[in-house]
Amino acid sequence: MKRVLAIVLATMLLLGPVGPVMASTELVWETREVPNVLAISRITYHEQREQFVAVGFAGSILTSPNGEDWTKRAVESRVSSYNLLGIAHGNNITVVVGSQWIMNPRAFKGIVLTSADKVSWTVQQIDLPYELRGVTYADDLGLFVAVGNEGWGKPMADGTRKGMTTPIIVTSRDGREWVKQEIPERRYGDLGWGDVLHDIVCGNGQLVAVGYPDVILVSRDAVNWEWQKAPTHDTSLRRIAYNDKTNTFVIVTWVQSGTAPILTSQDARSWIARRTPVDNRLFFDIVYGAGRFIAMGISGHLFISYNDGVSWDSRPTETLALSIGYGNERFVAFSNSPRGMAFAKVMAPITALTTLRLQIGSQDLTVERGGVRRAVRLDAVPEIPTGTARTFLPIRPVVEALGGQIFWNAEERQVTIQSNNREIVLWIGNPIAELNGVRTPIDQQEISAYIAPPGRTMLPLRFIAEALGAEVLWDGDIRTITITYPKP
Repeated sequence: MKRVLAIVLATMLLLGPVGPVMASTELVWETREVPNVLAISRITYHEQREQFVAVGFAGSILTSPNGEDWTKRAVESRVSSYNLLGIAHGNNITVVVGSQWIMNPRAFKGIVLTSADKVSWTVQQIDLPYELRGVTYADDLGLFVAVGNEGWGKPMADGTRKGMTTPIIVTSRDGREWVKQEIPERRYGDLGWGDVLHDIVCGNGQLVAVGYPDVILVSRDAVNWEWQKAPTHDTSLRRIAYNDKTNTFVIVTWVQSGTAPILTSQDARSWIARRTPVDNRLFFDIVYGAGRFIAMGISGHLFISYNDGVSWDSRPTETLALSIGYGNERFVAFSNSPRGMAFAKVMAPITALTTLRLQIGSQDLTVERGGVRRAVRLDAVPEIPTGTARTFLPIRPVVEALGGQIFWNAEERQVTIQSNNREIVLWIGNPIAELNGVRTPIDQQEISAYIAPPGRTMLPLRFIAEALGAEVLWDGDIRTITITYPKP
């Protein structure tokens, strides 16, 4: 019964017509028109072709060079009965996978479309007697890897079938010929209802497939798959994203009641469940870009993490988005309209200023972005060491508020800060830093990072903020610092 309710809920939410589509360099959006289509399930950006591709129900395929101007691509008339659920780019082609419901016999049929130019699309004449839900391309293997499920359960030795569905993994080099891979017997959490694979991603030489219930499968060669234990129970693992800078995987989930956890891992084998600040039982999609993960939830919030999913901020949004992608220095998201065969819209990027305020001697940091203000507690008070006239503080909250990431190498006593295309490297006690590999003095006063009791790393605020592209203003009367990003 739980399984049926989950399927009904997913169908109700995903089959509606498309409404606003959002694009942003920050989290402020405005609207642009796109052609009429039904629900968009996936968005990707092909960097080599510099083009967004979005696919969805009723055979919908849209392309855009910038996330603002969209073109609906013509496909064969029969494609209008297809639900397109996954996209991947590789080997100079784009592969789209999905499913078609066949009345006789009553079952799903897997669908594959391919294109070399994102304009003309070919329906591959292949017999795939199962539903395909997601696909990725493994560069090091030269393979497309698609996941989904086969209906009516796994055949058992006694002639019965176990569960309602069986997970499916298939591979192809060209999108035309596909090979079904063997999946070993389930090791963890078999609830007896059958398994479904929803999504797959490739990162750090590993393929990671996720699904329901609590399904995580990992492989390095797309042939030998290993079950991994999820820190959840009876939970649908819906989408997975990957940060290639820190080798971090993040999974968003659905639960039937309560708050859906977000799972994180840096090796695809040990997973940690994270909580969000707002109750949300269903996530639609997640993407990594511009130094942050962004997830879309049914609660009407965007969920943002600047530290690889360890902690999350939330922001209310007027539009419920079902899919999100990143490319061309912007986020693009599609959502559904509440009325009939509604139009679709795109939200074009505008830059939202981020303002940070802090005071010498106070651990309170105020962050304001897009009209939303939040308070952050610093690990130690900002201070001005004697004879320097420069402010030092534990810099992590500042860096993350500006969309960057910070890493500590204890052996080298080295701090590395990354944000967009900038990298700053500093060493404890060294007045010389590196900006994108170029040796640069931190200050004319020959100041350097230091460690203050009981072990806090104190870094020069002005040098780092300005190197990240921010403006730093000092009010000596009230000993307050205001940081504005990007620099006006």
